[in-house]
Order: sequence, then structure tokens, then C-alpha cells
Amino acid sequence: MNDFVSIEILGTIAGCSLIITLLTQVFKRYLPNKIDTKWLALVFSIVVGVLRIIYIGQFDFAGITSGIVNIFVLLASAIGLYEIGHPVAGEVKTLIQGGKADGKEKK
Repeated sequence: MNDFVSIEILGTIAGCSLIITLLTQVFKRYLPNKIDTKWLALVFSIVVGVLRIIYIGQFDFAGITSGIVNIFVLLASAIGLYEIGHPVAGEVKTLIQGGKADGKEKK
């Protein structure tokens, strides 16, 4: 195992979901708060899904159809990762700062 992260790993569903989640987290900081994170994840899912189709090189009907299905699977997994991780990250941040996760300060 020479590489920790290789292009083959990033081409899997887990790797693509990681890329979409990271791109969403980075870009949401620079965009207005009015933009819902799920729409941003949809845009990145389409971009990563299309790049994955091009990288694999299956331009027949089955390849394009499975690529479109993969885009929605990537979107669902990326949003799921965000929905699970966001509350946990908020609680950890609150606990690190010395307060309690329920909003009450520690005495």
C-alpha cells in the first residue's frame, strides 16, 4: 500500500461522497447563508458524477443510466453524511468551548 488516497479509491461511491461532502463544507462558508446546503450538494453531486462517467469512459446507454443513478446515490450519501455529522460537530464544538450541548452553560 503505497498511497493512502489513490484515484481508484476516490472513484468509488465512498470516495465520491467524501469529495462531495468536503466541497460542500468548504464552499458553504463562502456563499450566502440563504443557499441551502442540500442544493449545493446536488450541484457537486452532478459535477462529480459527470466527471466519474467521463473517467470510467462508459458512454453507452447502460453507462450513462448507471451514472445518473449514481449521481442520486452520491447525493443521498453526501446529504446523509452531512445530516449525521453536523449536529455531532456542533455538540463537540460546544463541549470543547466549556459549555453543555443543550445550550446551558457549565457551572
